[in-house]
Amino acid sequence: MLRTLVERCVELRWRRDEHRRHLTRLETEMGEARAFQQGLLPAREAIVNRVGAAAAAIRRASDLGGDLYDYAAADSGRDRRC
Repeated sequence: MLRTLVERCVELRWRRDEHRRHLTRLETEMGEARAFQQGLLPAREAIVNRVGAAAAAIRRASDLGGDLYDYAAADSGRDRRC
């Protein structure tokens, strides 16, 4: 009975450590994916396809999919939603 208890404790510790390694790897990969997505976006004030954007913003989703990127066109010194 003691042997079974020790074996179970060792297994649970191994599973906990494995879970922590897996979680750390996922967090690292998510961070790298966020950095990659950020690198795809133009600067806050940029010219994209000959259209000047006076300001831009990104609203991130909690996961990778579903991010929203919006900008306002520069028109005679006034901002207007596109």
